Amino acid sequence: MRASVALAAESHDKMTVRQALFFYAVAYHSLMGQSVNIARLREIYSPLGRSIEKSISQFLEPDEAHPDALGWVVQTTDPHDRRVKYLSLTTEGRDVATAIIEAMRGR
Repeated sequence: MRASVALAAESHDKMTVRQALFFYAVAYHSLMGQSVNIARLREIYSPLGRSIEKSISQFLEPDEAHPDALGWVVQTTDPHDRRVKYLSLTTEGRDVATAIIEAMRGR
C-alpha cells in the first residue's frame, strides 16, 4: 500500500492500476540491471495485456501527443535489431522508484 501512495504522490491523478504495475515492472528490471522490452514484459506480466502500449506513453518524455507524460522511462533501440526497444528508468524515474522503496521501508 505504501508503494502505491508514494507513486500516487509523484504521478498525475489519472494514473491507472495497470500503468502503476507497468512502472513497477520497468523499475524492477531497470534497478536489477536487467534489459527488458515490451515483449518480455508481456510474457512475464500477462495481466498488463495490451495496455502496455498505452502505459508506455504515460511514462516517456512529454511530447505533443502526450504533454502530461512523466519522463520516467526511456526507450533505447537495440543496435542489432532496430525492432527491439529496451525500457529503462531515467534519472527522475530512478528517483521515484527510490522514493517508493523508501516508503515501503517506512522511511
